[in-house]
Amino acid sequence: MFSVLSCYTVSIKAMFGYVKPLECELKVKEQAVYHAAYCGLCKAIRRRHGYFASAVLTYDCTFLALLLSSLCEDSVAYQKCRCLHRCNRPRKVNVCPNASFFYAADCNVMLSYYKCRDDWKDERKITRGIAALYLGRKVRRIKKDYPDLVGTVETCLGELSALEGAACADADAVADCFARLLASIARHSPATSESERTVLSWLFYNLGRWIYLIDAANDMEEDSKKGRYNPFNAAKRSKDDTVYALYKSLAEAGNALALLQLKRNESLLENIITLGCMNRTRDILKGEER
Repeated sequence: MFSVLSCYTVSIKAMFGYVKPLECELKVKEQAVYHAAYCGLCKAIRRRHGYFASAVLTYDCTFLALLLSSLCEDSVAYQKCRCLHRCNRPRKVNVCPNASFFYAADCNVMLSYYKCRDDWKDERKITRGIAALYLGRKVRRIKKDYPDLVGTVETCLGELSALEGAACADADAVADCFARLLASIARHSPATSESERTVLSWLFYNLGRWIYLIDAANDMEEDSKKGRYNPFNAAKRSKDDTVYALYKSLAEAGNALALLQLKRNESLLENIITLGCMNRTRDILKGEER
């Protein structure tokens, strides 16, 4: 089962996995904190949903966990651990899972399930189907804890599927569905005030818009060759329009991040939005990434 889910991780990162830092610009301490957060989210997924579920760990939800925990007054604890599949390597330091990390773990599993389910419907690959069956049981438990969140996610995905099926030529309308999906995740985040959730919703709305559009920009050429739907190809947008949409979304996300009263990791989180995502955008627009 683990090997099946590991194969599926590549498919998940077709849309997820863009939100990560530009590590060459991080200080040594910041790199250590980020890696500890990544391992901490992995640990949280295992505690909440089992060992095999950690195969769907993504960078995007690591950003979510790191951001939410940076808004909390409580200090963050660290611990050393050893992974079962890396038992011959030195022990790693990870963030001790807290409410922020457990929430990010639930979101990670939930988003991975719906991506897997849609891949199974579209491609009928057995690995996607098996992964969907496995993760579906986890999502039923998540739905009991967050019924409104899961309901909103399903609604947004239904709208997104309908627009893509109709070959919608309005790239902004299609991206809006995924943007509202991520905004709903921010609105249901635990241990945050109403004012913080408002800012977080705007941050993740724009980040979600960017994720959808950058994934579409990354696949424009391949989708055109294979006759698959792509919002930019359907809209017959010029490259300048594509560039503006991507950088505008990141700029708004950066502005929202600056409004938050972060208790820690400010420069690390800024690096992810202003350097990491910007760098991915430049690489993809230059055709250096597929």
